[in-house]
Amino acid sequence: MYCLNFITLTVMWIAEKPNTTEVVSQLKTAMTYKKGKLKYLLTDDDIQVVQEFYKDYDYFNGQWHPQLRCGHLKTGFLDAMKNTYKEVQNGGRLASLRGSLLLGAEFCPFCGVGDPKTLDHYLPISVFQIFSIYPNNLVPICNTCNNIKRASGENVDERFVHFYFDLLPDNFHFFDVTIKLIGSSLQFEFFIRNGKELDNDIYKKLVFQIDKLELNSRLRKYITKYLNALGPSIQTVYESSGKVGVEKLLTSTANNIKKHDGINHWTYAVIFGLSKHQQFCDGGFYDPLALDRLVQITQPDKLV
Repeated sequence: MYCLNFITLTVMWIAEKPNTTEVVSQLKTAMTYKKGKLKYLLTDDDIQVVQEFYKDYDYFNGQWHPQLRCGHLKTGFLDAMKNTYKEVQNGGRLASLRGSLLLGAEFCPFCGVGDPKTLDHYLPISVFQIFSIYPNNLVPICNTCNNIKRASGENVDERFVHFYFDLLPDNFHFFDVTIKLIGSSLQFEFFIRNGKELDNDIYKKLVFQIDKLELNSRLRKYITKYLNALGPSIQTVYESSGKVGVEKLLTSTANNIKKHDGINHWTYAVIFGLSKHQQFCDGGFYDPLALDRLVQITQPDKLV
């Protein structure tokens, strides 16, 4: 069976949950200078308070909740907690934590295409200082998404997916695309499909997220590059096996993407959608992919 070659990509919407067994050690390290001088005298009571907040964070799945607010704690303690994040930066004493978090994502889980070079505080450090270096609150993100994305808000309709806690179905195709072929132009519009398999709160987050991060406009150039690379293979199959051959080729490729990257990666939505697009499969790809017709197809539905 024909199948297009493709690059294995990190699954969108999902990031591996970090290891949190060293949080106390990380906290103590962040509160001292390299030569051992204390930045802040962290008491056993302070450590217990932090651990209780961490436990509550996990209990509430990292979502905004009154019990996670820490404004009632001592100002000096909160300032010290906020400043610990400096040690997570490159060259800091917890740079290894940063490295391990970024290593877990080949591509930005928010958009599926960007290079995750930085970390996002899911609960903003400006309000939730106590989670400044809590691994479960630090999510890999690319610079573009980080610049666009504002901190998750208290309004449930303006929150982003928490990739460590929100359970997204891996057997339900919720990230879909509408494809139109108008003249020599292919137009793609991604959207979130709702269904019983998708929690309603998560559905709202996904809808807000793809709009806020401008994924439709940002993914356009990646789709163009991706399809241009696949164009010659599609043409070869069409000119030897016609429309049915292209349908089989794209279906097989979509199945391989599904196996490696899941059914909610943007490449799966594009290839699967095109496999069902009659006009595209029946030679409509020539102009959009800037291909010259080499063979005249007289019976496109008949395999040779």
